[in-house]
Amino acid sequence: MQVYASVPATMADAESLRLADCIVQLDQWMSKNRLKLNADKTQLIWLGIRQQLAKLIVTQLCLTSSIVEFDSTVTGLGVVLNNWLSMQAQVAAVCRSCFYQLHQLRVVQRSLTRDALQSLVQASVHCRLDYCNAILTGAAYGQIRRLQAVQNAAARLVSDARRHDHVSPILRSLCWLPV
Repeated sequence: MQVYASVPATMADAESLRLADCIVQLDQWMSKNRLKLNADKTQLIWLGIRQQLAKLIVTQLCLTSSIVEFDSTVTGLGVVLNNWLSMQAQVAAVCRSCFYQLHQLRVVQRSLTRDALQSLVQASVHCRLDYCNAILTGAAYGQIRRLQAVQNAAARLVSDARRHDHVSPILRSLCWLPV
């Protein structure tokens, strides 16, 4: 695999050439070990603060077999990361999937016992809230508050409480820790 490149004009160009060289070496190692690098599934992202990212002019990496575009968000192991690691995309994805599951459970809520409903909520919602939550360390308060709103909605569903009922006693009775 060869990298198409000209003389680097900026630091970003030089770094993209270096990255392309690393990818070539990785592809060679993989082929020696009977593995194949799938360029269609390869995701690249520049990380930095907004001011640094605004200065970048390199938007793609040219390899012999394909061209790989740099993305503003990438997904790895179910975790969504954006350019400046604000965790906004990850929290939005978790909230979206959890609220979808809660909506689906609300439809069958009357057909289930409270214990069965609580088990389903813990299996389908809490597992999503807990998955890779260590990466949320240092996340903005607003992001954590959105995740707490998901847990509050889950607690209200399990306890059959109204939307405006105070949730702290419900969380205590369920023995659920705050997000």
